[in-house]
Amino acid sequence: MKLDFFKNVLKSGAFQPILTVILIGFLLVFAFQLVQNRNNSASSSESQIRELTQKIKFEDAVNNYYGGKFNVLTNGSLFVRANNSALNVTNPSLSSSPTPSVTEVPIVENKYDNLFFVMDKGELKRIDAKSFGLNSSLFFNRKGEIVFLDNSSKKFTLYKVPADSEKDAVTLFSSTELAFKEKLFPLSALLKDYKDEKFNPVERAYNVYSGKWTNPVYTDSRMVDVVLQTDPLTGVFSAMFIASSNPPSTIYFDFRKVDSLENYDQIPADYQSVDVPKKYKTKE
Repeated sequence: MKLDFFKNVLKSGAFQPILTVILIGFLLVFAFQLVQNRNNSASSSESQIRELTQKIKFEDAVNNYYGGKFNVLTNGSLFVRANNSALNVTNPSLSSSPTPSVTEVPIVENKYDNLFFVMDKGELKRIDAKSFGLNSSLFFNRKGEIVFLDNSSKKFTLYKVPADSEKDAVTLFSSTELAFKEKLFPLSALLKDYKDEKFNPVERAYNVYSGKWTNPVYTDSRMVDVVLQTDPLTGVFSAMFIASSNPPSTIYFDFRKVDSLENYDQIPADYQSVDVPKKYKTKE
């Protein structure tokens, strides 16, 4: 009986208006969702454009630099005199500098391609070199000891804190400490001078700032122009240009925020210890 009823209804065409209403409703919902998705996409694009083009003041970038924890990837080159090589610290494999002659100090290129700097509120904690045949790391552990890792051979060298009477080791430690504070990471010395009001940049273009600067390592103690670009995506810096040599030095930065630096000084368990060179050995 029920089946005959539905057959009669179908034959009579009574369902046709209902199906039409349902179809129209479906099309309206589909159209609404399409417009909504387009609006969301447009809104997302506008948000991304605003993010990419927002203005980052130099002071704000400095505050973010000193207030955060970062793993910073660098690329580019630093041209300096050989006796000022910023990378020639503790282990010669970190430097591309040739040995300077007695009568002439050549301009050399320190390559910053694929160097990773672990930064904690403006303080360099570790450097990892991962290009040009290198795979090594350098850092101070929490005891104040210098650790050098050869990640290719899975070996490490541990330089213990020396006594005042151990002159060679003391010299090694003091030079490495100075390098970590002002020489290895290109922004360290510049932003320290900015805080000390020795570098006073002005805005030259949108998110581009420049000023006069002098530094024994990076400018060979000459007063030169330095240009920095702030980065809307990270809130810190993306590039540094130093007009101190021919060709000029240009270094690019990729600041990546990290939540914790708890493991920055750990030596992998499968690494083997290598003896410290005799001149740097300390008394047990």
